Amino acid sequence: MIESSPLLNAVHIGVVILDNSLSIKTWNRWMAIHTGISSDKAINSKLNDLFNLPKKQLLALRRRIKTTLRLKSPTFVVASAEQYLLPIQLPLSNNSNFSNMQQDVTIAPHSETEVLLLIYDQTPLMESRKREAAKSKDLSSLIKNANKTIEKLKEAETLLVQQRDLIFYQANYDQLTGLANRHLFQDRLARHIKESNRNDTSTSLLFLDLDNFKTVNDTLGHDIGDAALIEISSILKNSTREIDTLVRFGGDEFLVLLPQTDEANALYVARKILSALSSKIKIKNQDIFITSSIGVATYPKDANSAEDLIMKADRALYIAKSKGKNQVFSYKES
Repeated sequence: MIESSPLLNAVHIGVVILDNSLSIKTWNRWMAIHTGISSDKAINSKLNDLFNLPKKQLLALRRRIKTTLRLKSPTFVVASAEQYLLPIQLPLSNNSNFSNMQQDVTIAPHSETEVLLLIYDQTPLMESRKREAAKSKDLSSLIKNANKTIEKLKEAETLLVQQRDLIFYQANYDQLTGLANRHLFQDRLARHIKESNRNDTSTSLLFLDLDNFKTVNDTLGHDIGDAALIEISSILKNSTREIDTLVRFGGDEFLVLLPQTDEANALYVARKILSALSSKIKIKNQDIFITSSIGVATYPKDANSAEDLIMKADRALYIAKSKGKNQVFSYKES
């Protein structure tokens, strides 16, 4: 449990703990300074009573909290002009183009019924972005600024030393399967692309989708479905190397990032996975038969960037499913 402490009051971000009824349990010094609401007043108050949130915004916040607690995985609200989670008014002395603080917010599970809000003031960044947009509509500049915003989310692990390992895990790994999530995948993919450029090697990506997995959830229940996803993750681990990165991309979609791997070897791994998944899985005395479709793409042969590699693997997956499922398809064949 995170309690009020000098550490919480020393960090330069807002730290708030809410229960699922939006009752405030922790309110650090940064929040008191920037909102003008003391900790004594905030603790045990309802967040919506303090800020009088519009109905639409309140419903969106409740949905995010519910999703975070259900999935036991963080969600992120990224700063966008005049779009913010909490209406924190900026002092007139700031001479800002914005009336309210522009925010990045991480909503992470804290307990079964509570979430941790980490609030970052992104007003200077948004001011800079607004000035750049006024000077030039250079898309690459806007993307660079957006990437800087995303990179700042990685700094969360250094803000609370006592919670560092827990927050890092929640920010980088899928809570159900223990596989890497999208956040960690993007880091690994960028690193391996650089290594490929430096060493003149290939990096391959498998995009895997379980065929008709919704039927398992609908007929046997989500508990059986979750147990099946865990077993499938174990099969993927046994079919790959330690240097490979296994990713739960969302729902019943998985990625396998294969560094130092050309197309031929990537296809070998894909077929090995397909074969391993073809055996029945026994979950709580239930025999489950699952097949998958896999799309394969290789950098730099098929793609010229990390984003392009994902798109090409996704395209190959789409064709594999359209050809009858339970197949491997490489982008070069499309």
